[in-house]
Amino acid sequence: MVGGRAQERTAGRAGAIRLLEREAQRAAIEARIGALARGEGSLLLLEGPAGIGKTELVRLACSVAEQAGVRWLQARGGQLERGFPFGIARQLFDPPLERASAEERASLLEGAASRARPVLRLTDPADEPPGADTLEASFHGLYWLTANLAARAPLVLAVDDIHWADPSSLRFLAYLAHRREGLPVALLLAARTGEGEGTDQLHQHLGEVEALRIPALSPEAVSELCAQRLGEPVDPAFALACERVTRGNPYLLSELLTSLSEDEVAPTAAAAERIEGFAPQTVARAVLTRLARLSPGAEQLARAVALLGTDAELRHAARIARLDELEAARAADTLVAASILGPQRPLEFTHPLVRSAVYEELPVAERGLDQRRAAELLAAEGADASRVAAHLLAVEPASDPWVVERLLQAAHAVAREGSLDAAVHYLERAVEEPPSEADRSKVLLELGTAQSSLWSPDAVPTLRSALESARDDRVRVLAARALARTMHMRGESLAAAEVLQDSIARLAAADGGLSARLGADALLLTQSALDARGLLLDTLTHARAEAERLTGPTAPIVQAVVAVDLAHTNGSSAQAVQMAERALAGAGSMQDGGDLSVAFYLITVSLALCDHLSMAESLLDRAAEDARRRGSLIDLQSAMCLRAWVLYRRGRLRDAEADARLALDRAPAAGADVLRAWKLAALGEVLIERGGLEEAGSMLSPSELGPYDEDSILYQPFRDARARLCLVSGEAEDALEHLRAEDGWEQRWGVRNTSWTSWRSHAVTAHTALGNEDEARALAADELQRARAFGAPRAHGIALRVSGIAQRPADTARLEEAVSVLSDSEARLEHARALYELGAAQRRAGGRVKARDSLRAALDLADRCGAPVLADRVREELHSAGARPRRERISGVEALTAQERRVSQLAAHGLTNREVAEALFLTQKTIEMHLANSYRKLDIAGRKELPATLAESEAGASA
Repeated sequence: MVGGRAQERTAGRAGAIRLLEREAQRAAIEARIGALARGEGSLLLLEGPAGIGKTELVRLACSVAEQAGVRWLQARGGQLERGFPFGIARQLFDPPLERASAEERASLLEGAASRARPVLRLTDPADEPPGADTLEASFHGLYWLTANLAARAPLVLAVDDIHWADPSSLRFLAYLAHRREGLPVALLLAARTGEGEGTDQLHQHLGEVEALRIPALSPEAVSELCAQRLGEPVDPAFALACERVTRGNPYLLSELLTSLSEDEVAPTAAAAERIEGFAPQTVARAVLTRLARLSPGAEQLARAVALLGTDAELRHAARIARLDELEAARAADTLVAASILGPQRPLEFTHPLVRSAVYEELPVAERGLDQRRAAELLAAEGADASRVAAHLLAVEPASDPWVVERLLQAAHAVAREGSLDAAVHYLERAVEEPPSEADRSKVLLELGTAQSSLWSPDAVPTLRSALESARDDRVRVLAARALARTMHMRGESLAAAEVLQDSIARLAAADGGLSARLGADALLLTQSALDARGLLLDTLTHARAEAERLTGPTAPIVQAVVAVDLAHTNGSSAQAVQMAERALAGAGSMQDGGDLSVAFYLITVSLALCDHLSMAESLLDRAAEDARRRGSLIDLQSAMCLRAWVLYRRGRLRDAEADARLALDRAPAAGADVLRAWKLAALGEVLIERGGLEEAGSMLSPSELGPYDEDSILYQPFRDARARLCLVSGEAEDALEHLRAEDGWEQRWGVRNTSWTSWRSHAVTAHTALGNEDEARALAADELQRARAFGAPRAHGIALRVSGIAQRPADTARLEEAVSVLSDSEARLEHARALYELGAAQRRAGGRVKARDSLRAALDLADRCGAPVLADRVREELHSAGARPRRERISGVEALTAQERRVSQLAAHGLTNREVAEALFLTQKTIEMHLANSYRKLDIAGRKELPATLAESEAGASA
């Protein structure tokens, strides 16, 4: 009898699907799979309430794909599986990698796709320390693994019940969806509506997506199914009642008809009233009633499968149910016959609603004990740490060291994949267990560190608790460093400095190495914000005196801080360079735990401030390449920010623009991006030089920056760029307001040298425009005195130029000296400016022939630098001097956009389109588009001609 009912149920479901297919679902899916077979990507979301038939449509899509010669990979979400980071991704990619030969697997995971190895557990976790953007690197790797698979054959990724997908997989699918252009990849996602957060997160991550709403059964379809299942004619009132209470949901209708058939209810008008009492929760009661009629072993096995979740192995379920192998197999067959379990292995319920009904019926205490046993079973077999932890999350806290250990293990594993939200969840549960008194501070430290990376407001109190409860010096130092770093990143630099000072005092008689590590962190804070610098000024003074004699692991950090401080304050250029080179020699590549250290950037800044621009650029080239190799977008953006600033100082404006735009591309949110002010300033300065004043105004808007500490050293280039924008827009008073604030900051900081910003030069221009000639000359004289003392050619040349034009009439001798000083420097843009001012002064003094020579040299340099605004001014002056200057170049390298230039440069260095896409975190289709545009603008046939064409341009720019 049970078997007959199961067959009836199957027939009913099949009938429902046939009706749905007649309502166009099959045609819609076939059209999209057909498009994929033609090489066109697609994204389709199937949505409908529980039991509406979406699973059958997903299977249909996979069948259609197979018939069309399209490869398909399938996965399914589950309630328990939401706690397994990248669980859906593993379901998709593990099978094809397992089926591949060793050679094929190596090919699929080459290049950027290698970043998918940690996610797919194909590498030793110890080899993958977690980084700030490990999750981004994981997405990048999975994207290129998808691309590699799709290169072999068009690909469908089909995910059912995606509303239950783990957050990491969901974000990856969104990452892929937004970059699928040019890839023969289709995403077919099926979701159940009305699932609260799951569905909301789905739409939040995917954004605008075409959704195919699976309609409910029509009244006619409901009537046909009633007749089919009950075996007799159906009264219209009865069919209408069935349609109303089930809302045309095939699964609910099937369960309703099963109950009515078991109770021998005839489909008459009189029976319609009885149907009105049916509700969706009746499904749960019906399933439990049916389960209770089966053997005790079947009921026990069903409960065990509900506990284990998706892909429950029979041997595991048998252990949980306390059945031997034969009893478990017989129980499974019974449950399949009753349509509670499906016939496949591993064991799985026929529908998630069935699993929910069985799971919710379990007593809470008993459920917790069995989840603990399930965790032990899986751990003993070496299951993923996150799968073990998912069961432990449902166990009641009991001060169990084994539970804490397993939760920590899972947190470490998922953190290395970048799933810090999951790591926080596991660690919070470990704290609740709770851990032993000896381990409490360690667990709190790990939790606080993960919370800090997620910018959680809980990070500071958690880390403070870790510090206060620490029992040994090592943990105390780690907690103090993490707490100080978190406070600093949130703009609480003074509080961070206080934490470090207090911890150093407590460790005075303890391990000197630990104290030195804290001292190095404290020194780094002296280069961030004024309040922290003031508190730690004695520490900085001591470091200056001891830097040359220091040895050990923290010596390069101390020397890097002293180098940049010398470049800002009372040191000479030669002293700062000597200290920077000492720091660099002692630290090698200056990497710390996989992340480029702050000290490395301080060294490059020191070298750039002292006009060792080529060396700074070379170091940043290596930093960018290292970041690309590791798949770290954050580190790549940091290197690009600094390189944009260095390239701007060198006068290579097109390259500076390309780097500045990449530094801002997909950057962290404003509040989480400590370099944001500098990135915006770098791009804003370049845009001003290249005539993009409207975009520069947008980039330099306070709203674009968000909340930022205006006393931070990194804010000053932003303030300087805003003043410059005001000047070129004719708003001299507004410019002076920004520049006076910059002056006040410099006085409080102790800045003496003029290399960091050019506020005095800008102020001279502003005062001159307002007729304040005495103020202008006094500032120009002060700047020149400071620049001469420091000895960096760029700053010295700028000061000479500004001092020369501040005189009335202009001092041509001083302008000639500016040209001479800058001619031997790498600052080509400033050289062009000095030549322009000299030529203009010579013309006004009556030396038209000399003027033309100076101005022609200025025009050539301005064009090579990519500075059209300056070039236009030079042309106007040449006309006044009686010359006919050449027209502005509007083709060739000068016509390339910033992104086209960067793509062309990488292609010219021998990178394939794919390798360029990997390096710039773009799609291959985007690279192809940029190269096609570049070939057209350069008037060349293809990439073979790129190296010579770009080399000619580079040679001219550096000439």
